[in-house]
Amino acid sequence: MRAEFEAMCNSDHRKVTLILFCFAIMIAIVAPGGSNFLIAGAIMVDMNHRSHEAGAVRDDYDKRIGSICLFGNGLTSAFNLVGVCIIAIAGDVIDLARDYGDEECGDLSRSQEWAEKCAAKQIGGYFSLMFLVFSMLSPFVMAAMYSRQPTLMAKLRDMRHDWPVLLLCGTVYATVQFLCAWLVGPELVCLLAAGLALLTYYAFIQ
Repeated sequence: MRAEFEAMCNSDHRKVTLILFCFAIMIAIVAPGGSNFLIAGAIMVDMNHRSHEAGAVRDDYDKRIGSICLFGNGLTSAFNLVGVCIIAIAGDVIDLARDYGDEECGDLSRSQEWAEKCAAKQIGGYFSLMFLVFSMLSPFVMAAMYSRQPTLMAKLRDMRHDWPVLLLCGTVYATVQFLCAWLVGPELVCLLAAGLALLTYYAFIQ
């Protein structure tokens, strides 16, 4: 798998976007709780060790990879493992929705299961709406975290040739995340959003 990733990346920024953004988030549906970023981070560390001799530079990149994994895990935690966090919260708040007369999810004529699914869709939709712009810019944030340039402006100049693919992947991810969470529910958000971002990346480099 490492060889396939290397063949698809001609810069560090694209490598971070492909592996630590698209791939890591996509496999969150089956490897939740940070283990998805552990897998993707291990691939990145292996590539880093093959690219740099042992020393301060390689160690610095390893630390940056770890920081990006922590950032990515925070970005996607709500929708990990078929949206289990949001579904659990929905089960806790549905009684409040009924107590306060929510016209959609608080309908007493509906079953508890339907009401919880309705609440999960609402919570996931609002969460994805709040994170819309942040999710869109996340590939830039991850690429900037990996860059060893000393200032933010220097980092942006360093990645200027990759701006189109970073923005495209971020936009596809954020848009699909919002639409899927709002219209379908939280279960398949990571898989669909990151999977389509990965396909978009592949189409871009062809």
